[in-house]
Amino acid sequence: MGAAPDHANLRTEIAATAARLIAEEGIGYGRAKRRAAQLLLGAHSNSRSVLPDNAQVESELRRHLQTFAGDTHPALLAALRRLAAQWLARLAQFNPHVVGSVLNGTATEHSDLHLHLFTDNVKDVEMYLLNERIAFDVGEGAGANEVDGCAMPPEEVVSFVVQPVAGSGLPARIGVVLAIHRTDAQATLYRPGDFLTVHDDSIGGHKRLAAYVLNLTPIWRADWGGVLQFLGTDGHVEEGYVPCFNALNVFRVPTQHLVSQVALYGSSRYSITGWFHAR
Repeated sequence: MGAAPDHANLRTEIAATAARLIAEEGIGYGRAKRRAAQLLLGAHSNSRSVLPDNAQVESELRRHLQTFAGDTHPALLAALRRLAAQWLARLAQFNPHVVGSVLNGTATEHSDLHLHLFTDNVKDVEMYLLNERIAFDVGEGAGANEVDGCAMPPEEVVSFVVQPVAGSGLPARIGVVLAIHRTDAQATLYRPGDFLTVHDDSIGGHKRLAAYVLNLTPIWRADWGGVLQFLGTDGHVEEGYVPCFNALNVFRVPTQHLVSQVALYGSSRYSITGWFHAR
């Protein structure tokens, strides 16, 4: 019973030391925690049970920046966010989003700018950078270490270095990391009389794992048709789903399915449809 408080205090010490390493050396959270534990416990100790989580390290990093860089950090963060806004505009065609330390306010002079991009063709991003004469490195998304904000691994990670103009309030060189996710989606509209014949969504070379339908029609009646129907091996309808507003249907590919005809007295049926892919 008496060891728990010691463990809690030790986690706090490790988190504070890791925060200092991140601020001073710009290393990632995982590496910073392991180094901090080695500094405090020794190189051969088993520290896994007392390592703090990232949220605790982030809290200590905020405290460190406020204490030791309170007079300079706000200006640096503002400059980094201005740079982020510039790249959001330049990469607008790829639906970019800022993630990581520049977004959450813990960026330091060592921090990279992390953006997530979404496109139906990953190579389009590379072609854009080549046309802009930007030299970049390419890494596999699943193997990328500590890509900020990655709940799901990107298909590809592209990184390069930019040199901000003098007087911008930024370091001479800043890394930009683009985590590129492939999207495959479309808006669909079924008018009265429209339907979709039986198919299974499999297309050679696309490696589709699952399909989804997000229904966006505010009001729908079952007798209007437009029902997403799934067929069994005997060709009979086994399941059917009325396109209720904000309902999400997800199913495995390949699966035989169809959309029944929308009644002539019905309304227009709106949805977003798309697919999840294997790597």
